[in-house]
Amino acid sequence: MGPVEDVPVEALRPGRASAETPFMSIVAPIRVVVADDHPMVLASLEALIKQWPDLAVVATARDGEEAVDAVRSTKPHIAVLDVRMPKCDGLEATRRIKVERPDTSVIIISGGDDPASALRAFQAGAIGFLPKATTGRFLVEGIRMAAGGRAVVTAETVASMLTNSMPSSTPLTSREQMILELVADGQTNDKIARRLQVSVSTVKAQLTAMFEKLGATDRASAVAISFRGGWLS
Repeated sequence: MGPVEDVPVEALRPGRASAETPFMSIVAPIRVVVADDHPMVLASLEALIKQWPDLAVVATARDGEEAVDAVRSTKPHIAVLDVRMPKCDGLEATRRIKVERPDTSVIIISGGDDPASALRAFQAGAIGFLPKATTGRFLVEGIRMAAGGRAVVTAETVASMLTNSMPSSTPLTSREQMILELVADGQTNDKIARRLQVSVSTVKAQLTAMFEKLGATDRASAVAISFRGGWLS
């Protein structure tokens, strides 16, 4: 059996991961809620995440309503939600979670890398969108990235979004476009401020203006919308 990073998420089952896979240990684990309506997939995701001492699964859910309740009661850093679930799908659950608990970052997982689904996920407030065929190691790293405020998306999904986008004139100013490119590169507000030699408050104000122009709710959705519009490459 190879290391975890060579195994698709859907193929993982409890006990199949290799102990040889390196891991990072931190003092306070990243708290994660996982939701999927397929019991085997849910068990696989839970087993995968539990292997890593810097990650902790604090609750699981089998539908969107349970996921929202779990986030409300456990206050996790990250929620990993299946896009299709009964009672309340992953997108609606994401919207409700971001209203009730904006500090919780949401990663949507899907059976495919449909660019329209990815865009809707980011517009709902998700910080990440990953196909279920994504390797286990990428999902784990994605959780860590999301905990650090970075958008999580595969190169294949980005390529699909670009292929299906129709470039048009950007609504952003040249400075906002520059900030957008730095955001897409994963730069923090502090780093952007130093790079542009402006104050952090100026960066925040320009981000707010940029979000309003794009109809975005946060950094991740701004990047996704801009890829869709052909304003990022």
